[in-house]
Amino acid sequence: MLKTIIISLPMFVCAFMALLVALSWVEERRKDKLWLLIFMIVSMLLYAGHFVFFHRMYGFLPVTDSIYSFCNPAVYPLYFIYISALTDQGCNTLRYLVALLPATVCAALVATLYALMSKEEQMLFIISYLYHNDYAPLTGLPYWQAMAHQLMKIIFAAQILPVVIIGFRKIKRFNRQIAAYYADTEGKTLTSITVLLYLFIITSAASLISNFVGRHYFTGSALLLAIPSVSFSALLFSLGYIGLGHNFSIADMEKELQEDIKQLAPTPVPSPTDPVRQKGNAQHDNICKLKDDIIRIVKEEKIFLKHNLKISDLASHLTTNRNYIYQAINIEMGVSFSEFINTQRTEYALELMEAYPKMPLEEIALKSGFSSRVSFYRSFKQLKGHSPKRDTAMRLGKNGAR
Repeated sequence: MLKTIIISLPMFVCAFMALLVALSWVEERRKDKLWLLIFMIVSMLLYAGHFVFFHRMYGFLPVTDSIYSFCNPAVYPLYFIYISALTDQGCNTLRYLVALLPATVCAALVATLYALMSKEEQMLFIISYLYHNDYAPLTGLPYWQAMAHQLMKIIFAAQILPVVIIGFRKIKRFNRQIAAYYADTEGKTLTSITVLLYLFIITSAASLISNFVGRHYFTGSALLLAIPSVSFSALLFSLGYIGLGHNFSIADMEKELQEDIKQLAPTPVPSPTDPVRQKGNAQHDNICKLKDDIIRIVKEEKIFLKHNLKISDLASHLTTNRNYIYQAINIEMGVSFSEFINTQRTEYALELMEAYPKMPLEEIALKSGFSSRVSFYRSFKQLKGHSPKRDTAMRLGKNGAR
């Protein structure tokens, strides 16, 4: 009974999360949710294959093992496609489907070899290779089936490092784009997905070892089987849970950009004095002047107090192009738009804390333009090196001493 629960756990976790993601996708029709759903379904089929294997259902193994031969090398490419759907502008689905080609070839090869083998050859392969990792009795088609399974393991291993490296790059680039456009990045950046990629590295090492050791190694011990079963169940649940809660992608950002373009007055045709048309020192001087104007206007008019402030709002206020604003802040000041605005908000919050030491921090955060207490605490700690609670306690202590 315990062994059945251990074996079934990842399969049921994937099935449960697939159901929740499917309901979310039906309601929202988001491309990233669709790929998360496909990832969960393929993971469920993968662990269904484990269920059949560890329960020694020999009659089903030729079918389930063929499906497993696709699912095993497909999970990492599918997660990569999911990340790409979140982060890539104009994500070309057909191009990314090429990443599933190795898994498709493996499945087709394994299924064809099973179909060509006699029942006796199938049983010889299943008992000798799948359950005992023994090549000695294998000849002919069973031997080539074993080679096909080795190929699957090699493909699985070869995919892990590129998925993790390229995935990190895509996420970092996306987060920079968000910080360059939005002052409030809460719920938009992919911090949680980055954490999951770190977890992926850890579990990848475990899965890599398990993959090369072979499933047969875990057949004799429920305790050994529990280690990968529980760890992968936890990871897959986390993937589904975080994916369900994340509802912002590059497609949403592109949509907002287009809406901003429609709402803003047409940008004047660049004149010879515009920053992007200038060369050398003249261009730098114009960017420096724009930077000074931004700092002056933001401080004097306290534009940072507006919630959900975007770089296009500042561009509209200065009747200029957001690309010029980007150059002045990100390049000339050396910070992102989010960092620049949230620094102004934090400095204003410090003024409020000084003037009203008993005002609740939540109220100070909102009055300073922050969209949440979390973003206020994070920005405050980056600027001051400690939490606002400590700062408040120090101020109250001083006032009490007086």
